[in-house]
Amino acid sequence: MRMEGRSALSLPADEIYSAVGGPRQFMDLRGDPLPSEDDIDLQAIGYAQLAALTNGTVDAVVVYANNEPAVLAEQGIAYNGVWAADYVSLVSAVIVSSDAYIADRATSSESPREITVNGLPATEFQYSGTTDFTTFWLDGNHSFEARGVFPDRAAYEAILAALKTTDIDTWLNAMPASVVKPDSREAVIAAMLEGIPLPHGFDVTALETSSGVSDRYQLGAHVAGAVTCEWIEQWIDAREAGDTAAENEAVTAMRSSHDWAILHEMAQSGGYSQVLWEYVDSIAADGTVPGEQPTNVMESSEHALGCDQ
Repeated sequence: MRMEGRSALSLPADEIYSAVGGPRQFMDLRGDPLPSEDDIDLQAIGYAQLAALTNGTVDAVVVYANNEPAVLAEQGIAYNGVWAADYVSLVSAVIVSSDAYIADRATSSESPREITVNGLPATEFQYSGTTDFTTFWLDGNHSFEARGVFPDRAAYEAILAALKTTDIDTWLNAMPASVVKPDSREAVIAAMLEGIPLPHGFDVTALETSSGVSDRYQLGAHVAGAVTCEWIEQWIDAREAGDTAAENEAVTAMRSSHDWAILHEMAQSGGYSQVLWEYVDSIAADGTVPGEQPTNVMESSEHALGCDQ
């Protein structure tokens, strides 16, 4: 992700960018076609990637593909996700920048083809040397992407030709089990909150109000994050006011997060739980979030945990 006014970032390494940050285990980005360690400053900044990016500590970050991009989308912040798996063998990682997404895809694919999907103009890409295809198109104010690996172009385009507009109920009934439908959202949230200590005056109805579908992982992050953000706000206010009792209450409540069922479920498929636990451990200590460029809870929790949504 690039903030307003900063230069663009793209891959492969046709540009040299000064600093890329992420958890230490994500930082093995060396070797062709990526820049060497001599070309860029790789910084292990823990899981506070968005905070480090927004405060200018680094120019780009390596993140879990189903975490920070969703946070940015919810906040309405434009970004470009460059999937590292298109260049090197990584799992669930994406480099986030503000380049044009389609322009990035063009750098790693054969010549794009202008086709039609469901009667609408679309741009199709085939990744160089593979049968991995992706197509982008617009329908009104909505953008769509269809991607997959197929035996050949004909098989892929047969799937594209089968796409059609349908009614809401048919679409909802086709959703996978990981999707939370509007009519079950309230019950799912209640189950996620079971056993979690809630801050005084916590408004669960704010979480329940939605007419759209939700990915269960992202809903879990929204629910756990809402609780965590209020406890952290209490912790910050209590420290500033010298209210030891309120500070300790927040720390005790958040220590229990290591036992929250929804966070352990989410930890199997993404890194949000680890991010949250790092902040929990920080407020139980001195408020410092560890990393080669340490930050603190007060400065970074809003972006890192989505508290400013």
